[in-house]
Amino acid sequence: MKLLHNSLLTGILTLCMSAAFGQDYKTPVQNYLRDHSTELGLSDKDILSWIITDAYTATNTGFTHIYIQQTFENIRVFNATANFLIVDDEVILSGNRLIPNLHDKVANVTNPISASEAVHIASQLLEEPVTVRKVRLERMDEETYVFEPGKISLEPIRVRPMYTLNDGQVVLTWEVSIYEQSALHWWNFRISASSGELINKNDWVNHCSFDYSGENIPVVCEEIPSSPWIEQSLAAAPAPPPGTDEYNVFAIPLESPNHGSRSLVVGPYDATASPYGWHDTNGSAGEEYTTTRGNNVFAYEDRDDNNQPGYSPDGGPTLSFDFPLDMSQPASAYEDVAITNLFYMNNMMHDVWYHYGFDEPSGNFQDNNYGNGGSQGDEIRAEAQDGGGVNNANFATPNDGSSGRMQMYLWNPTSAELLTVNNGPMAGSYEAVEASFGPPVPFTPITSDLVIYEDPVPDTYNACEDPINGTAMNGNIVILRRGECTFVDKIQRAQDNGAVAVIVVQNTLDDPFPMGGFSSTITIPSVMVEQALGEMMISEAETSTINVTLVNQGTYALDGDFDNGIIAHEYGHGISIRLTGGPNNSSCLSNDEQMGEGWSDWFALIMTIEPGDQGTDSRGIGTFANSEPITGNGIRPAPYSTNTTINGY
Repeated sequence: MKLLHNSLLTGILTLCMSAAFGQDYKTPVQNYLRDHSTELGLSDKDILSWIITDAYTATNTGFTHIYIQQTFENIRVFNATANFLIVDDEVILSGNRLIPNLHDKVANVTNPISASEAVHIASQLLEEPVTVRKVRLERMDEETYVFEPGKISLEPIRVRPMYTLNDGQVVLTWEVSIYEQSALHWWNFRISASSGELINKNDWVNHCSFDYSGENIPVVCEEIPSSPWIEQSLAAAPAPPPGTDEYNVFAIPLESPNHGSRSLVVGPYDATASPYGWHDTNGSAGEEYTTTRGNNVFAYEDRDDNNQPGYSPDGGPTLSFDFPLDMSQPASAYEDVAITNLFYMNNMMHDVWYHYGFDEPSGNFQDNNYGNGGSQGDEIRAEAQDGGGVNNANFATPNDGSSGRMQMYLWNPTSAELLTVNNGPMAGSYEAVEASFGPPVPFTPITSDLVIYEDPVPDTYNACEDPINGTAMNGNIVILRRGECTFVDKIQRAQDNGAVAVIVVQNTLDDPFPMGGFSSTITIPSVMVEQALGEMMISEAETSTINVTLVNQGTYALDGDFDNGIIAHEYGHGISIRLTGGPNNSSCLSNDEQMGEGWSDWFALIMTIEPGDQGTDSRGIGTFANSEPITGNGIRPAPYSTNTTINGY
């Protein structure tokens, strides 16, 4: 049965398993599938139609890990995978999603849509319809077309044929990978090659259900022994000099500022996991960077949410990252400390878990793999004080060889009541979130009547055009709606017409967040309020005079970059994704009941465990970010504990 016309088949290659991995991993797996075909429900064709996507022997255990994926006519089948271990010459099946009788379920297709058409359809799903140019064709185990990112993707758009199980049939699809410009989603769409409809999609960005609530309502190191495997793999590496780099941080096992004070740690890098220190990238003596950048992580601020490297502190020739900290200031005032702590904690995650199997062959995050196997060029991009959200964090995990991205947000303290309505039925104090640009809300009150920004084009309250009531705004606090143009543009227009401060109304049911952007000309403070509150204020201001005050009562947003548990949680997503599906299958943990959230909490708990801790203790996750004492529940419905009177789940 001919499923694809000739142009789609051109250049599709058949992998030679033995040559690909340097030894014969295929035979033991083939024998296992043959011997267990009945219990697995696999046909004779099923046990022959698969490829090895990853295979390596773990340095910490000596176990061999083999990841396979089913194919039809040399094209992969989405998440039709199985994982194997070889331990003392015994083959063990550790996970199975192979599709029984695959060949009988494949649907025929004629005149399939092109890769270019699939990209255009995917862009329409993002409500950003574009036509982009094909840049090149990569030939691996099947054709992968690479398109320019255009205005919709942070990375080149990769498209490859992929069979996908859909309602009992296996249909030919195009898998289209688009990393949204916001960095909030890295979509992998499966578009039907026959009809052009969306079959399914998954997101390589893990949003951690850290949905903040002041009411505790959920939304969601020991000394490491040496190993002969590790000693052998690094025998040729020169011994590094004693570490002189120093970092004033909340050193593990401290979880946060609430759990203890900062300390100056000197030379904390692990000589096995980071043999040339944390600031190297070329594998030779001498650091390449004196900033918070190196082989394992590049940490910088991204308050303007442009997803490009911003400011990084410089430790100078002695690599001294010892900066003062005063948390009774806006977060931007102590960015050196926040970025340093983020850099430190990411490197500690890299170095600790290297010894437990998350090394180069298994897909860890390194710019230079120092000849130890795996794909390199994928150090973590860690974005401190990110302006893309609030009360949360996320982690993007592409396949091995592409950098992971960690975005750490600010968290609203429960008492951040920056806004007061002084008269009328709405009189009272309300929460508001400051923008990441412009000056903060001052300690000296700004009080005036509230004026709605009006422009001539619907939505007339969104400040995307010059106002028709500029005179009324002069000297007053202005309220306007989010949407259609940038925050900076809105605030600048209001300021140009005399506004002394701006209140932006959220246009969704999501929580307000620090508005992102950059401006050297905005000199007035601006805040965002939730949609329900803002629309009530607009409605009231349309018919009567409202007098309002903006004032900082001494409480600032909390910085997630100081919550080591949350940093460990985010990094944990990268570990669990690359180990579960293999370094080259970042889509494995995309099902509804995948356990990545719980596993990441486990990483947070283990990295912050202290001598004397017991399983029966009460351990909340994210208590610092959640404005709670260390005894609080944190961001989950209950703290972790083996005591069922504390955690009954």
